[in-house]
Amino acid sequence: MSTDSPPRTSLQDFIDSAPLSRRQRMIVLLLMIVMLAEGMDYTVIAQIFPRLIQEWGTPVSTITTIVVASSVTVGIGSIVAGPLAYRLGRKNVVIASVAVFSVCTAAIGLAQSIEVFMLFRIVSCLGIGAIVVCGMTAVADLVPKPRRAQMMTLAFTGVNLGGIVGGFLAAAIIPKAGWPMLAMVAGAVGLVLIPFIVAVIPESPQMLIARGKSPELIRKSLGIVVPGRDSSDVELALPKTETGDKKNLGALFVRRLLPQTMVIWFLYLMVYGVHTIVLQYLPTLLQQPTPGFTPAQSGLAFVTLCVGGLIGGVVTSFVLKRADQFFTLAVVFAGVVTFALVIGLAGFNVTGYFTVLFLFGMFVFVPGTVIGAIVVQIYPATLRDPGMGAAMGAGRVGQLLGGLAGGVMIGAGFGLSGVFIALSLPIILAIATVLGLRGLSRRHQAEDRMPEHITT
Repeated sequence: MSTDSPPRTSLQDFIDSAPLSRRQRMIVLLLMIVMLAEGMDYTVIAQIFPRLIQEWGTPVSTITTIVVASSVTVGIGSIVAGPLAYRLGRKNVVIASVAVFSVCTAAIGLAQSIEVFMLFRIVSCLGIGAIVVCGMTAVADLVPKPRRAQMMTLAFTGVNLGGIVGGFLAAAIIPKAGWPMLAMVAGAVGLVLIPFIVAVIPESPQMLIARGKSPELIRKSLGIVVPGRDSSDVELALPKTETGDKKNLGALFVRRLLPQTMVIWFLYLMVYGVHTIVLQYLPTLLQQPTPGFTPAQSGLAFVTLCVGGLIGGVVTSFVLKRADQFFTLAVVFAGVVTFALVIGLAGFNVTGYFTVLFLFGMFVFVPGTVIGAIVVQIYPATLRDPGMGAAMGAGRVGQLLGGLAGGVMIGAGFGLSGVFIALSLPIILAIATVLGLRGLSRRHQAEDRMPEHITT
C-alpha cells in the first residue's frame, strides 16, 4: 500500500485559483492612491520652482541642483527598499516611506531659505523611491498571477492621476494662499493614507515565508488575501525557483539572471530619463517664443499630458490581461517615438499641441509599469524587492542624466522641436532592447520546463 501523501497546493496556485477578492481590489485601489500622492508631489514641486525664482531670486542653476540631488536620493531609496523589506517587512517599509515623504513635503511649506527647502526635498525623495518599489512588489505578490500585470499597471496610473490633481491644486492654491500652503496640503494627503495602509494591506505570504515567520502568521495573511477558503493543504514554502541562498543585490548577477538584469536596468534608465525631460522641462519649452504658450496654457497642457497618461495606463492594463507583455511594451515604445517625432517635426496651433500632447501622454508614461510587470515575471519571489529596487535605482540614474541632458539642450538653444526629436533616439534603441529581452525570457522559460537531468 502506498504511503505517499497527496500532493499539496503551492502558495501561488492557491492565490491564482481564486477570483480577485474584494480585499485584493481594495489593496490595488489604495496603492493607486499612494501612487497618486507621489505623482501629485512631482507636479506640486514643479509648480513651486517658478515661485522660488520669482520670490526668493533663486537661480536656475540651484533649481537644477535640487532636481539632480532629488533624483539621486530617490535612487538610493529605491535600492535600499528591497533589503529593508526583508529585515523589517514590506508593509512596515511602505508605512515608514509614506510617513517620511509626507512629513518632509509638508515641512517644505515651512522653509524660510533655499537650503532648508533643499534639505526637506532631498529627504522626502528617499521615501518616494522606497514607496514605488515596495508598493509595486506588494501588488505582484497579493493578486493572482493572470491579473498581475493588469493590476500593477492600474496601480501605477495613480501617478498620472496625481499629476492632474496636483496641477489643479496648484492653480487653485498658489494664487490665493501661496506655494507654502500647496506643499503642506500635498504632504497632508500622504499622512491621511497611513491609517488605511495599516488597516487594509497585509504583509504578503511570500514575504512572511522568506522572512521565516510562523505558519500561523502566514495562514492569517492568506486568509486576508483569499478570504473564505481553507488553506490547510497549502505548502507554506516557496518552490526552488523562488528561493536561494541570497536575497540581495548579488543574486541579480548570477549567470542566469545577469543579461536580463542589465537589459532591465538599461530600459529603466532610458524611460526615466525621458520622463524627467518631459516632466521637468515641458513648461519651459512651451513658454519659449516658439510655440509661445502663456503660463496658464502651459499648465493646462501639462494637465492634458497627464490625462493622456492616465487613459493610456488604464487601456494598457486591460491589454496586458491578454497580450504578451514584451510585444505590448514594444508597441508602446513605438507610440512614444511616433508622437515625439510628430511634436518635433510638425508645427501646430495651441489646440493642435494640446491634441498631440494628449496622444503622446497616452504612451510616454506607460513603459515603466509594463517593465515592472516584466521584472516580477523574470525574478523569483525572494528577488522581487531587490530586483525592482535595483531596477528603479537605474531609473533614477536615468532621471539624473535626463535632468542634466534637458538643461544642456535648452542651454544650447534646443527648442521644443529639437528636444522631442532627441527624445525619440534612445526610445528607438529601447525597442530593439525589448525584443532581445523577450528572447532571453522565452529561452529561460523553455529551460525551466525541461526535466532536471537535461538542464543540469
